[in-house]
Amino acid sequence: LYPSLCGMTGTAATSREELQRTYGLRLVVVPTNKPVLRRDEPDTVYATSEEKFASVIAEIERYRHANRPVLVGTTSVRESERISRLLFEHRIPHNVLNAKDDGAEADIIAQAGRPCAVTVSTNMAGRGVDILLGGNAAGLLRLEASTGIDSEDIMLRCSAERARAVAAGGLMVIGTGLHESRRLDDQLRGRAGRQGDPGGSHYI
Repeated sequence: LYPSLCGMTGTAATSREELQRTYGLRLVVVPTNKPVLRRDEPDTVYATSEEKFASVIAEIERYRHANRPVLVGTTSVRESERISRLLFEHRIPHNVLNAKDDGAEADIIAQAGRPCAVTVSTNMAGRGVDILLGGNAAGLLRLEASTGIDSEDIMLRCSAERARAVAAGGLMVIGTGLHESRRLDDQLRGRAGRQGDPGGSHYI
C-alpha cells in the first residue's frame, strides 16, 4: 500500500529470504559502530529440566560472585517465576520482569548492568531500554531522589561500577531455552556486548 518501504533492525539477517519474498525488500547488513566483543558460548542441552535449572542457578551464582551482572532470559512467565523461586531458595537477590509494568520495568532493566545484578526477564519485558554497564546514572538519580544524593556522586558511582563490570567480563546473558524464532534468540544475545563493551551469552 506504500510507494516506499524500509526499516532497520538488529536481527533481520536471519529473515532475509522471507523479507525478500513477502515484501520485495533487499536486506543490507550495516557494520557495527564498534567491534563486537561478546563471547557466545555453545548451547548446552540437559536430559531433564531439573538438571537444566540447577545449572542455571549454578552459573548465576558463579558470575555473581565474580561481580558480573547477569540477565536471565526465559521463554515464558511460568519459567521466569520458577527461576525466581529457586533464586529465593538460594538467597540470591534479583529482579523479575514479566512485561506487566513497562514504566517500572524500564527503570529496572536500565540498572541490570550493575555489578552482581541478577535480572530475570521474559522475552517481551524491558524492550527498548539499553542495559548500561555500571548502571544508568539518570535512572539512579531518579530512583534515589528522596535520599538527597548529589548527581556528581551518582556519576562517580556509575563510573566505578562500570569499571568493575567491565573487568568482570561485562553482562552475561543466560537463555533458559531457544525461542520459536532465531530472531528472538539473537535479540536476547544482543543485550550483551553493545557498543564495544565486553559480554557473553549462553543458552542452556
